Amino acid sequence: MLDAHIGPIHYGASEDQEIDSAWEAGGIPDLPWLWKMVKNDFNVFLGQGTTDFDSGQILKYVHVDSGEDVTFEAQQLQWTNDLDQIEAIADPQQVSHTALVDDTITWDGAFGTGLDFRWQIQTGRLSKYLTIQSAGDIGSPSQFIIDGGNPVLRLQFIFQKSLGTEIWIDEVLWDEAGNNPQTTSGNVEFRLASSGDPLWWFKMPQAKDNSQNDSPQLVQRFRKTGPNLLVEVRVPWSWLQTASYPVEIDPTVDEQVGAGDDDATEQNNNTNFSSTQIYQNLGASTTDANTLLGGMRFQTVAVPKNATIGSGTFWETFIFQQANDDADFDVFCEDVDDAVDFVSDADVTDRVRTSASAGPYTETAIADPVGVWFGSAIDCSGPIQEIVDRDGWATGQDICVIAKGSNRTTVSCRGRSYDGSTTEAAKLHIEYTTGGGTVGRMYTVSASVASVTTVIDLLRISAPTDAVVVVHKVIITQETEFGDAASEQMDIQFHRGSTDGSGGATPTARQLEAGDAAFGGTVATGNTTQSTEGNILHVEAQNVMAGFVYAPTPEERIVLSPSGRLIVELPTAPDDSIDFRVWAAFEEIGG
Repeated sequence: MLDAHIGPIHYGASEDQEIDSAWEAGGIPDLPWLWKMVKNDFNVFLGQGTTDFDSGQILKYVHVDSGEDVTFEAQQLQWTNDLDQIEAIADPQQVSHTALVDDTITWDGAFGTGLDFRWQIQTGRLSKYLTIQSAGDIGSPSQFIIDGGNPVLRLQFIFQKSLGTEIWIDEVLWDEAGNNPQTTSGNVEFRLASSGDPLWWFKMPQAKDNSQNDSPQLVQRFRKTGPNLLVEVRVPWSWLQTASYPVEIDPTVDEQVGAGDDDATEQNNNTNFSSTQIYQNLGASTTDANTLLGGMRFQTVAVPKNATIGSGTFWETFIFQQANDDADFDVFCEDVDDAVDFVSDADVTDRVRTSASAGPYTETAIADPVGVWFGSAIDCSGPIQEIVDRDGWATGQDICVIAKGSNRTTVSCRGRSYDGSTTEAAKLHIEYTTGGGTVGRMYTVSASVASVTTVIDLLRISAPTDAVVVVHKVIITQETEFGDAASEQMDIQFHRGSTDGSGGATPTARQLEAGDAAFGGTVATGNTTQSTEGNILHVEAQNVMAGFVYAPTPEERIVLSPSGRLIVELPTAPDDSIDFRVWAAFEEIGG
């Protein structure tokens, strides 16, 4: 998911001062705060005498006009589950910020080694990022957390808000007493109680791994604790097990387009171009040359190439409501890999448009109330899909949306521009998946285990310390029992061993993809000194004449955490000597 919108770049009563979100040292009037960012319609302060990450309320936002504020405090990183059982991973650490560059503060090791945190100042957005450098840095949840159902990593923060601030969840005022806690995957806003105007916001939570693969849709939970708001973001353990590290957890995934040259309007006969009007003309006309167009560029759109764009994707504009204004227009994208602004290319009409379009969007004039702007959202998944499927598209490039008045009728229509309102300019919301999930390195191993007469570990797969292993298939056959009257029936048992065992062979795992690195873990077959038995995962009776095949569905595949072990055991001694053949296919992710 990505949210992008054209946001303000000026502040002040006349909006004539350029926003600067870079940090600067605090002075005497700002004490006890050590750092500040005050060149905006809100001020941000950092560090009450110290910037140590564990020092409590470390950040404070203040809205200049109203004086309302909200402070931020990090809480313990935890595992939890459907039963709300809790296991600590790490507390906020006594570490000072390691970098303070432009609008971003970074604490390396904020929750311990490999668990870094940064805060970025963006217009109106509460933007927080946790980076997990490797799977080993968070370890694995204990069995009681797993047994409690749907284990998740829980990232938590406390926000203390002033009395004149309300919390709105999914466009509804939060009933703190009657709906506590509340869970959502949508948007959350701090609004001014006196007017309902949004002050700061969170967006839909998401996590992304090193291969730009997305997590499943994450969940935010909100709970009142005293006068404060406890916010938690839940990341499924099932996804963390197979992610390519480092992983970034960002509960506020949206990007601001902060340039006044990023929208423009023009008539379809190449006249009346403007990138500074306070509105965009989107009027329709039965004479096509007289139709009107608006163009809006959204920068650094972080959607991977060939991602599948979801139906929840929309472009939103604010339309002026008065008696003689109707809407009848279609929405396209500019059919280029990386759109430029409307100074570099002072044109809307002649920009090549996608073959896919959204619309028609029609809205009949409403006489009352007049003279107000109302938001209108249009599903634009088709045009966005066409852009990200382009050969030259890459994540982080810019997309231009073009709205064109139709030639089906003749009506006037005006949409809000950046120059008309820095808070009601056009928005772009993209939901997508990156089908197929994380792809790791595939390996197979094959070996004979001869003359088996006792209980034995037929196979051990040990994951490396910095990667997880997913077991795709195991096949066990025999080479000596043809015509044997015993035709034995015996169990094959899978468990998570806690020790390696010994006494067998160590065959080499072979890469299925030429050029892949060697397997980072180890494999053993025929260990007569068995591993200490851990959690039993699978038991199945097999007839030695028929052989044994373990080929689980993707949802049932066994996942080994870093340094974890899978043991395939013959738990009962055979009646007579058997030569087994063992084969397995597995995937290493990370490392």
